Amino acid sequence: MGGRTALSHRGCRLWRRMGQIAVLDGSRVDATAVDDGGWGLLHRRGRARPALTCPGCDAAVHAVQRQTTRFFRHDRAGSDCPCANESPRHLALKSACATAVRTAGWEALPEHRVGGRVADVLAVPPGSAAGDVGCVSVEIQLSNQPADVTVARTADHARAGSAVLWVVTRPSAVDAPDLPHLVVAGDAPHPVAAPVVVLNAAARVRVDGRELPVPRWRTAGPFPLDRVVAGILSGRLVWTELPRNRAWPSRASWQWVPAAQIPEQQRLSDALGRAEEAASVVTAARRQVHAANILAHAETKRTVTARLLDLLEAAGHRLRWPGDPVEDRSGWYAHGTVVRTVGGPLYVVHPVAGQVRGGARRKLASAVVVVDTAESAARLSAVGVDAVPIHAVRIAPPAS
Repeated sequence: MGGRTALSHRGCRLWRRMGQIAVLDGSRVDATAVDDGGWGLLHRRGRARPALTCPGCDAAVHAVQRQTTRFFRHDRAGSDCPCANESPRHLALKSACATAVRTAGWEALPEHRVGGRVADVLAVPPGSAAGDVGCVSVEIQLSNQPADVTVARTADHARAGSAVLWVVTRPSAVDAPDLPHLVVAGDAPHPVAAPVVVLNAAARVRVDGRELPVPRWRTAGPFPLDRVVAGILSGRLVWTELPRNRAWPSRASWQWVPAAQIPEQQRLSDALGRAEEAASVVTAARRQVHAANILAHAETKRTVTARLLDLLEAAGHRLRWPGDPVEDRSGWYAHGTVVRTVGGPLYVVHPVAGQVRGGARRKLASAVVVVDTAESAARLSAVGVDAVPIHAVRIAPPAS
């Protein structure tokens, strides 16, 4: 909304309001529903022109057609008409939506009052009347609208017994991703010069003509507007929140999905959810085991280091640095405990076999590697490191 036709008048810019409903001889005339013959009569000029008036202010209006969009425009600019003032682009999309609703077999009532609001197009099911339960208000929103305004407008329609289908050209226009909406293509002022298409309907991903064994969805399309609207009104398309996991690589969490595939989708989704939950339990258990192994390894290093220090002290060796022994956190010695003595060899206590790589292997080759048991020595030997169990360590006195 908000687009207007500008006229210059004494240096001012005045506006002529446009809409798709007029009154003729006390009857409501819908520009989107008139056939070509009837529109030709309404579009006459001069003395043959019909006396059309605006339903909001009783001012004179005349029929206008721009490409495939038909509407009524006020004769005079600067009117204070309470009717909504809509841009050509808005009118074009409203006309396309009304046509799509009628193609689906429903009645389309443009600019129809629903409670305290006026729906751009009210879709009425076959055999029902406006105001009955089951009607759908089609609302076109081109400019960005805050989420609280979108929610409030939707709630107003719901209180009047009507669901709401928003039609936008970008998702930010409604700013409420969980509310049902269609994202349509077209930036031209008159987008129905070409068929309007929907961009946010979902489809199953297929490989070589076959669906994948897991439920992979993607934003598909473009689909013709009348086809999507017919699917929504008939219940064949459902506004659905797609589960978020690795098997659902969809950018948007809410999409239009075929209703017939919802049960299978839910079954597969539940199966994937259970598999992921089981995997998370296994991962958590592995992390707990890993944490326990780290604690056990740290305790083993402390025990073996204490016994090594006792042997060094008994043999008369002194530590080289006040900070010794040192925990290797850099990985140079495969995360063992480094013990340096004055005039003696370098000792490395219990390096991690899984952390022995090229550089660490070369450094450990020039050190005395001390472990707790023969089994630990065998694990290090398997990665090319010679190790001695603490019970087999023999330390000679330092050279005088």
